[in-house]
Amino acid sequence: MLAFNLSTLFLYLYLLVHWIIIFYSWIIFLAAALSFFPGIVNTAFAKIAYWIFRLARPVFSFFQRFIPPIAGIDFSPLVALLVLNLIDRGFYNVIMRLFY
Repeated sequence: MLAFNLSTLFLYLYLLVHWIIIFYSWIIFLAAALSFFPGIVNTAFAKIAYWIFRLARPVFSFFQRFIPPIAGIDFSPLVALLVLNLIDRGFYNVIMRLFY
């Protein structure tokens, strides 16, 4: 019975991490999409855009240290999404191999 409870606990832990990664992936995607519209600052969405950029900036700045813009295009959002996806899949594989 203890093993079942422990495996269920880790499954729920994985689901929590998975949904956090999905939410943050959407934040990164929206920040990347909004960066194509510099006039968004003067609209009704200015506060929403501000918080989206503020939440995504730490990840962007981390990857921008290693990946400079190429021809004026910043690829850090794409790399961040790939890394988050790899973390999600890796965590899933570890949980499934250990407990199921």
